[in-house]
Amino acid sequence: MLSNHPDTLPDGRIPVLISAHARDLVAAEAGALARYLHTHPAGVPQVAQTLRATRPVRRHRAMVRARDVGELISGLDAVYRGAEHPLVVRSHQPEAARTAFVFPGQGNQWPGMGADLLAVAAYRAEADRCHDAFLRAGHASPLSYLRGADESDDTDPAVQRGSTQESRSWDRRDEPVVVQAAQFTHAAALAATWRHFGVLPDITVGHSLGEVAAAYTAGVVDLDAAVAVVAARAQLTDLLAANAPVRFGMAMIAVSAETASEIIAETPGWLELSVVNGPESVVISGEWPAIQQVLNAAQRRGVFARELPVRYPAHTSALEPLRDQLTAQLPDAQFHSTPVEFLGSVYGAPIPAGAAFRQYWFDNLRRQVRFDLAAAAAVARGVTTFIEMSAHPTLLIALGDSAGTALVLGSTDRDRPAAEALAANIAAAAIADPGYRWRDFTPPDAPAPLRHFPHAPMHTNRLWAGAQASAPRHRAPVVMTERWVPAGEQEPRPARVAVNDYTGQSAELTAQLVAALETSHVAVVTDPEEAELLLLIAPPADTTEIGAAAAEFAQYAAAQTALHPGRNCRRVWLLTRGAEQLEADPPARPGPAALAALHRSTGFDYPDQTYAHIDLPTQTTHDDLRAAVGALALNDTEVAVRGGQLATRRFVESPAAQTVPAVPHSVVITGGTGAIGMAYAAYCAEHGVRDIVLLSRSGGTDTIAAQLAVLRARTGARVTAIRCDITDDAAVAAVIAHHRPAPVGLLVHTASAEAVATAKVTETAVRDALGAKVIGLDNVVRHWPLRADARVLVCSSVLALWGGSGHGLYAAANRMADIKVGQLRAQGHDASSIRWGLWRSVAVVSGEEKDRIGRTGLTPMSPEAAITAGLSAAPNDPAILSADFDRLAVFFDSQGVPSPFDAALSADLFTPTGAGAERPVAEVVADELVTVLGLEGPDDIDMHRALVDLGLDSLLALDLRKRLGRATGLRVALGPLLAGMTGAQLTAVLRDDAAPSPATERTVFTHD
Repeated sequence: MLSNHPDTLPDGRIPVLISAHARDLVAAEAGALARYLHTHPAGVPQVAQTLRATRPVRRHRAMVRARDVGELISGLDAVYRGAEHPLVVRSHQPEAARTAFVFPGQGNQWPGMGADLLAVAAYRAEADRCHDAFLRAGHASPLSYLRGADESDDTDPAVQRGSTQESRSWDRRDEPVVVQAAQFTHAAALAATWRHFGVLPDITVGHSLGEVAAAYTAGVVDLDAAVAVVAARAQLTDLLAANAPVRFGMAMIAVSAETASEIIAETPGWLELSVVNGPESVVISGEWPAIQQVLNAAQRRGVFARELPVRYPAHTSALEPLRDQLTAQLPDAQFHSTPVEFLGSVYGAPIPAGAAFRQYWFDNLRRQVRFDLAAAAAVARGVTTFIEMSAHPTLLIALGDSAGTALVLGSTDRDRPAAEALAANIAAAAIADPGYRWRDFTPPDAPAPLRHFPHAPMHTNRLWAGAQASAPRHRAPVVMTERWVPAGEQEPRPARVAVNDYTGQSAELTAQLVAALETSHVAVVTDPEEAELLLLIAPPADTTEIGAAAAEFAQYAAAQTALHPGRNCRRVWLLTRGAEQLEADPPARPGPAALAALHRSTGFDYPDQTYAHIDLPTQTTHDDLRAAVGALALNDTEVAVRGGQLATRRFVESPAAQTVPAVPHSVVITGGTGAIGMAYAAYCAEHGVRDIVLLSRSGGTDTIAAQLAVLRARTGARVTAIRCDITDDAAVAAVIAHHRPAPVGLLVHTASAEAVATAKVTETAVRDALGAKVIGLDNVVRHWPLRADARVLVCSSVLALWGGSGHGLYAAANRMADIKVGQLRAQGHDASSIRWGLWRSVAVVSGEEKDRIGRTGLTPMSPEAAITAGLSAAPNDPAILSADFDRLAVFFDSQGVPSPFDAALSADLFTPTGAGAERPVAEVVADELVTVLGLEGPDDIDMHRALVDLGLDSLLALDLRKRLGRATGLRVALGPLLAGMTGAQLTAVLRDDAAPSPATERTVFTHD
């Protein structure tokens, strides 16, 4: 009996998985493991099991296939250095994989193609099932062809258990059936092997003969019915080829269907377009002399073309006379309904409802193959990984040009031992799927975890010390404006969604949302443990009064943070109403806005899930709900729905003001004796302000008093420090009654609780966080006398926009202060909330906490530059920060969040960052060709010879495209690489300093 738990991959190697929430930590873990293995006696099984038992699977993953400790150390060293290695695969794909098994037609088979794989138990078990089925139907076994034996092999168990007649080897009379039976068996056995190793199909896609194996693998047809289709097809097409008055042939050619039609029209003799594989890949069938002319014409044009070893005109009108004969030989079988969807190339879609079994399989032989439509249908269904079930890939090129960003893999190929190639491809598919079940490799008698094993590395100050090799792109503060940009309408992706009205205040909206999900054919589950997406419904918030909103937030915050995602969950959405203010909106509601800020920060406690936010309008329509369901398929994590349309948040750099506006002569600063308040006081005094009032709970220490005395003496400004708890409404009124201040022209609100990281949401913590920042702001702007043209400037934080680990309450308080500022603007005040980054030597955080925030990519701004930028900025609640945007991009990526910065602001994020980014294009091309072709060095490359003459094939072309894309940021079309392009032409087109060659006159390179 076949075990459900493989111990090793098909090549006998053990998968050793390393993962972490950041790229650099994967390298750090690899280095630590390599050092451990140099000093501790441990085997590969023990290391693999210890990692499986002690490490969760995180966003950034690397896997080493190792047979022994030497291979493991070699692979770990490559991971540590970031180098390529044949036994190492990597991925940071955050979304669960959706996989399609692809089954090609004839043309890539040869005797012996399954010989090595018959030693793989899963492959052999399925091959034996097919052997039995073909013998039952009265045909020769396909096993001899798979082994490459022309005579019976008495050592073969399948031969030993049958009679001599039943298990006879195939001869020339059997060949048509045996060859196609072997191809069917090989594909079905490969699919069974992939399944055994934990890579399961969501969809199967068939091409011509491959449709039979695709339908069988999906469970749409039974094995005996599939065998009948294969045999009837083979016998009748062989009869047609043998009795035809002329010789027929088929040719694959790398042109579009339109160009192929032109070639057919220009060529004497009978030809038909029989297969459309992709945008630049077709097959033409017809009379042999005409096929020869097509091949010669392609050679003259410099277009890739090759003859297919098929001697009948498949998928043309010439097969019409076979209709009655074929349907008579087929059983009266039925198609079955199964969880795995089958897409055939007959219609480029699923089998039509009510389709007759016999008619469908005649259409499969007679009609034009539209693999391009079937592949497009799979992409539209969200497929992220295509895997070809064949001895050597034939459809990867077509898939590579039509599958977008999906991963495209083969199973085996001619140039490597089959078990090794299959293991490498299984590893590539597994590492790309964050939901892959690595624990299935745990044997029943798994060894105990190793003692003194290295701990999982974490970020510390030491790891970042001195790591910055170049200056950040922006040292001066950058002023950014928040904009909401339209997002394309999304089709819901298949996923299990749980909807949680966690306060019980939104029963009606919850019911409407569940109905919208079900209408969109999204699976709604009641058990959060089963959900892939968890959708939390924030309570409605009708109040706009800050005090009441703060009380509501305190009521709901703990309940929201107490919810934990299930083990299968990959994304947690919070749905609010009126939490964001788009262009035509009234001011946002403070309660939902604060809950959204809290939610963003909560996500930092769950590195294996992404926390995201959808905001609906306060009056929600059916179209809004439909759009919200579509938003669940977006990669963006900040989404607003307005008028049934989706928008996502971006930050765009604002133009710098030409001059700094004059500061009014009278200023009041809350939190005035704190670090930021004192920085504002010094700036104002040094820029001519005559009357400065500092409000603070302490009123100032002796040290503060000494600093103020120096400031007064240096500038002549009157600076008054007043003790006042601004969270107390009566205390604010009493201070005003006592001091009777004149109306001021500028109110700067810096008062705030420290941003001390705390994940515990308690009533006391909420009160402390919201007190000075929110309630204090409300009290001061209501009571303190302001001039009619006074400006209100509130110091907020970028943490209100994207959160921070343990800073949920601090982020929520700042976000609620932002909303209060929006209310002030709506009332006619010149008010602005500035979302600050880090200040140098001045911050509400210090020590390790400040360093931790700085490691996200934020770099400290000088107080003078920061305050100048804030006073110069338009009153639109800007974000003002200095940042190393490369590192900031890594920070967002580590959280599964797309970078929110506009491309114009962070152009350096969109330029190549690989080794080729600063090198001449010719050098990049030469080096990548050396690596791909396995040469000694650039001197071994003739840049004026066709790349295919240098040894480039379809698999190597895919690898070259990946490498050039990583090094240059450009996407390379595969067809021209295999159609006679030289290294010099490749360089010229990349450099854009020469016209494309005739073979590449279509668009060859586009930005990814």
